[in-house]
Amino acid sequence: MNTTHFSSRPVVKIQMTTLDKALEVLGITAIIALWLYVIISFSKLPEKVPMHYNFNGQPDRLGKKEALFLLPAITTALYALLTIVNRSPHRFNYLKKITPENAVSQYTQATRMIRYIKLALIILFFMIAFQTQQFAKGNKGTLAGWLFLAALGLVIFPVIYFFAKSLGKKEHRV
Repeated sequence: MNTTHFSSRPVVKIQMTTLDKALEVLGITAIIALWLYVIISFSKLPEKVPMHYNFNGQPDRLGKKEALFLLPAITTALYALLTIVNRSPHRFNYLKKITPENAVSQYTQATRMIRYIKLALIILFFMIAFQTQQFAKGNKGTLAGWLFLAALGLVIFPVIYFFAKSLGKKEHRV
């Protein structure tokens, strides 16, 4: 990693807007809801639940129901890691050269994109937890189709949007 490249970038504290704060509150609320969902429904599940799905969305491996706690645990860890990473937007990769004139707008867009991605990941993990519990209770269906579409809608499209916005943004002096 070329640290001189990052050290030449302006380090700017990005102020959170109402939207940014709302995304953080929604994210934390969604994590709590995911934990509660897994905890509350745990006792109603059979001892073996789906742990892995094939390309067609059908469960192809069962495991102990305690493994379901991995979903909110991984979600919480990812959320915390992305929150820490989001504190240093001057270290991110950008499509444009970062200058004192564009740092605030580029950093703001990048940190907001990370907030959207955090929320999208929580929603995706919640959907996996929900569908896994539906399979475990005997409600058959498939995971692949709707999860793939949800991933596109929740993660990929917002990333494309923020990249496009980053490239098209007129720069304003700090």
